[in-house]
Amino acid sequence: MSAKNQHNPKWTKEHLSAAIEEVKNGAPKRKTAEKYGIPWGTFCDKLSGRRKMEEQSKIVLSKEEEDEIVSFVKTTSALGFGKTKEELLLVVKNYLDQKGRKTMWESNRPSVKWFRLFRKRHPEIVFRKP
Repeated sequence: MSAKNQHNPKWTKEHLSAAIEEVKNGAPKRKTAEKYGIPWGTFCDKLSGRRKMEEQSKIVLSKEEEDEIVSFVKTTSALGFGKTKEELLLVVKNYLDQKGRKTMWESNRPSVKWFRLFRKRHPEIVFRKP
């Protein structure tokens, strides 16, 4: 599902926790999910452990860290060494590796979605073509 089509759920973590507790105490799964307004698939995933309760996207770079990367990209561009999309993703990966931070991204390399949103947040940065 694209980010455009996602919506805010009508249930909260508290509802989910209460529903799971009810099921553990013997309540029927499907009726409990309906009672709390939790989609059946989501409820089964959380109940079985396929998806963790806290599984959400997290902010990987703080505003200050992102500003540091933006400054680096602008400086190198001004010196005639503009960055491509791939080079920026490697810069961020190396930054995270140097800081010793683990992220949800494979090998600490940002996703295409992160890059798209980064460009929206920083339209002043122009990337060169490979």
